[in-house]
Amino acid sequence: MNSRLLLVLLVLVLIGAGVGGGYYWGNSQGIAKGYRIGILRGKAQGARAGPPQVRNKGWAEAELSGAPPWTALGDLAEGEGAALVALLNQAPTPCGKLARRGVSLATSLMEPGAMCPTAPEQVRLALIVLRTFPEDVDEALAVLRVERRARPDVRNRPLRGNPDATIVVVEWGDFECPYCTRAQPMLDKLMEESPEVGVAFKHYPLSFHPAALPAAVAAEAASEQGRFWEMHDALFDMGKGIKDKAVPNEGEVPFEQAARELGLDLEQFRADSRDPAIEDRVRSDMAEARALGVGGTPTFFVDARQVHERLSVDTFLRLIERARGESQWHFNWDLPPVPKGAEDEAEPAADAEASP
Repeated sequence: MNSRLLLVLLVLVLIGAGVGGGYYWGNSQGIAKGYRIGILRGKAQGARAGPPQVRNKGWAEAELSGAPPWTALGDLAEGEGAALVALLNQAPTPCGKLARRGVSLATSLMEPGAMCPTAPEQVRLALIVLRTFPEDVDEALAVLRVERRARPDVRNRPLRGNPDATIVVVEWGDFECPYCTRAQPMLDKLMEESPEVGVAFKHYPLSFHPAALPAAVAAEAASEQGRFWEMHDALFDMGKGIKDKAVPNEGEVPFEQAARELGLDLEQFRADSRDPAIEDRVRSDMAEARALGVGGTPTFFVDARQVHERLSVDTFLRLIERARGESQWHFNWDLPPVPKGAEDEAEPAADAEASP
């Protein structure tokens, strides 16, 4: 009798544990997904209801149309010029410090003291949202308050994947960064899932990683012999084996053994590793990173959009699809549409300005 009772109790405990575990797992998954959607929806609604204070200086089309970012847009349809002028005068500049001073996107194009390095891509985004929401300027303005675009320069950079890719995933990385090492299999999987995309690597060696700068120089020296990606992979494969190595004035240079295993011309590799122009190339990547707001590694851009979401293949595939849409002048909030008639039931927007 006691054994039967124990068996029944055990079964009940197992059922309870299964139900409870399933509930808590499902609840945590729902919270995680709901949190992501909630953050996005909150940004969108906050941007619509809580506009930043922008000083509209009333720049005219005759003035703005001469700026290079405007002329790069090509021919505009009838009426688009006037609508774009109105939007640029009301939208904040994408540079945070200037935006907090009330500088408009239009002013960033016209005044030397208000110049913003990411303004050209933001102007293109302005035309995209104008064409997406032609009858709703407030919606277009909301996009420009929360979305930022900045296109990394990948000219003359070796691309992995499709060499003719129109959409490029750019990584700013550090060969001594463990998080960068962990990201490499994800990028390999991404190229399997989306073979039409190209991947570029730019250097951001962190100051507290003493081997990172010599490793970046070694990768660029290998690039001079057309073997950048082979050295890139070899350096990441070293993992914790990367040590503090400065480039000496003579003799062997850092990572020469990897160059030897790759079959590189060692004399050329040594000369290129000591060439100041090679290190300047690395430091140019670092300067560009800082100008675009990169603060750590790995930092990714999909086309002209920095990836702020949790890194995964699915995240990249979604952002690649979004970039395709923007290449066709169509913006997507990446939010599920609000059911018709449900707008009044939406959460109240915060009074604070939407974060840049």
